[in-house]
Amino acid sequence: MTMSRRCSESENEAEEMKELVEDFLELVGKFNLSDYIWFCKNLDLQGIRKRFEEAHAKYDRMIEKIIKEREEARKSFNT
Repeated sequence: MTMSRRCSESENEAEEMKELVEDFLELVGKFNLSDYIWFCKNLDLQGIRKRFEEAHAKYDRMIEKIIKEREEARKSFNT
């Protein structure tokens, strides 16, 4: 909706985006011991940082794909 068009070519892509949003919401709401105990700050005792980094990388790939599609569409429109 934000980009005024459908972002997924298939139901699979839409499902991936839904799962990604659910993962982010779960990670943001989880209690992270490292946030409250200063000497655990650099430790990922619960694996939350790793999961967040994986979700972030997946999000970056999806957004990069959308940006490339938009750039290609703009180039073909201007030519």
